[in-house]
Amino acid sequence: MVRPTTPLINKQVAIKTALDIIDDEGLESISMRRLAERLGVSSPSLYHHFQNKDVLLQAVCGLIFREIPLPDERTEGWADFVMRTAYGSREVMLQHRNALPLMARFPPRQVIPHIYERFGNLLLKRGLPVDMISVIISSFDTLVIGSATLKLARAKEDHGRTGSEQSGPLAEWERANPRSEDEVFGLMCRALGDRIASYIAQAKHGPAGPESAYLGIAP
Repeated sequence: MVRPTTPLINKQVAIKTALDIIDDEGLESISMRRLAERLGVSSPSLYHHFQNKDVLLQAVCGLIFREIPLPDERTEGWADFVMRTAYGSREVMLQHRNALPLMARFPPRQVIPHIYERFGNLLLKRGLPVDMISVIISSFDTLVIGSATLKLARAKEDHGRTGSEQSGPLAEWERANPRSEDEVFGLMCRALGDRIASYIAQAKHGPAGPESAYLGIAP
């Protein structure tokens, strides 16, 4: 494949256009050829910026992740910090629901590592043991991406529901829960935030640290 000697397109325009195609037409519609057609150039022109399709798709994920608002690091408590960050992350992801499979394939910590390093350094500064940093980061990604994926899947399921009711203990437990899906997500976020505070308290004060430390209240 012969590549032009000078780029004919702007890289950021190409990434944004690829995201537009995914948002409008679905993930299966994106290809180097389709993107080139939308941009009005030949396919080889794209290879100045993207070695292959995977590099392009990872760049698309980076564009999405950079839409996520960063919370104030002067947090009043870890539960609130996690909830604000998680809700903001999930909202942006659901705005690009056709790209959700990409976000699982190219997770945020791989695409925007500097943001996660900033988060990890904040955790270290607050006293979280270093061996727990990657555990917390993985837990956060799993919580947010998993919740967004399930929310989208359930929305499709509800749209195609035939009206037949499930039975058995799982169905009974589901009906017994009065909380909305967003409220359940909030409880999960709060549980992760409280656990972060607990790890920090144990590192500072031992397993029987004061209640204020467990709640994540800054000293």
